[in-house]
Amino acid sequence: MAYNVLKGSVEGSVDQHADQEIGGVKVFKNTVSASVFYDTDAQSPCATVNRVAIEELAATNTAGILTYEGNKIAKAHRNLVFDGRSFKTDNAVFNTITGSAGGLTNIPVDQFAGKISGDFINAGLGLEASRTQLKIKKHDGIKLTDEGLSLDLAPNGGVKFNHGKLQIDPTNAHDVTVAGQNISDEDTILIYDASRAELCYTTFKNLYDSYVSMKIPHAAGSINAIQIKGRKTFESSENFTYDLKNNTLTVKGNTNTLKAEVNTEFKSNGETHLNGSVFKSIKTINYKNYEIQNGDNTVLLDTTNNSITVTLPPAKENYGRVINIKTIAENNQNDENETKYSVKIKTDGELIDFTTEIVINSSCSSRTLHSDGANWWVTSANGS
Repeated sequence: MAYNVLKGSVEGSVDQHADQEIGGVKVFKNTVSASVFYDTDAQSPCATVNRVAIEELAATNTAGILTYEGNKIAKAHRNLVFDGRSFKTDNAVFNTITGSAGGLTNIPVDQFAGKISGDFINAGLGLEASRTQLKIKKHDGIKLTDEGLSLDLAPNGGVKFNHGKLQIDPTNAHDVTVAGQNISDEDTILIYDASRAELCYTTFKNLYDSYVSMKIPHAAGSINAIQIKGRKTFESSENFTYDLKNNTLTVKGNTNTLKAEVNTEFKSNGETHLNGSVFKSIKTINYKNYEIQNGDNTVLLDTTNNSITVTLPPAKENYGRVINIKTIAENNQNDENETKYSVKIKTDGELIDFTTEIVINSSCSSRTLHSDGANWWVTSANGS
């Protein structure tokens, strides 16, 4: 405020203890001295010039915060402003900040004291904040354990960890034969396609039909034809067959072998040519009763100490069979040159030359018997 006062004495001078209204324009041409001026509107004393803190504003800037430059000079900087809501400056040093720091940016992570809540961290892909903690963001096939991040392997999935590395383990899978099952046509397997350089799958049916079947040899010829290895596949002939129903091997040709053995029966329906030695079975019997066995051909009967009764096998089961029987003995005669022990040959009901039994009384006698399928016939005889 300013007062214009006339020089000279003024009736009823103004002081700080009395009120007086001065009207008109007052001009002070010389210094006016007063210890204090009183503002009647504000109802408080006014500071005099020598007690004013700032006499000059060196620079002005809207919303700029004043800083004291010295000598009662203040300055409003353009980079130190406050718009009533936000305080802005290029650099600030604080001992303590209280309240939210939501607007702070570009803060070096090594300048934080204490832990930072995960809610205030821009985690990026693969990470997420959960209850103020930063965690790995789980997805299919990923799991978190006490040791850290790992793959979530399915049980019996055919893979396992070996020294920290994932590898295929076929034994870590179910056995295909569990519960009586086995491989079927539509079961699938993995195959590496070398032409496309990638892993593919196929069925067992396709694997067999399109590959295995073309690589393996297949049976040739008619039913019952025996397979013979050829150059690349099997070969066969209708002259070499085996009938499973009749258990019969048929060879319409020549058979060359170093040795042949027939354990039960041998038949020759045509010519039989023997160009070498012929070997037939021969055995010696000295006990009282003997039944001719299937493999017997020539039987020597020792009657030195006792008589012997020989029973022939059924003629109906031995059609065409020839049996040779010969008696042998030492001192088988008494003082009157009569036979001491004899041999009796009999059957179980069938005939031997129209009789049920024959007797050999002398030593070194023999009989050859031949079956016609009904009875036995003596075809050769020597001795009584």
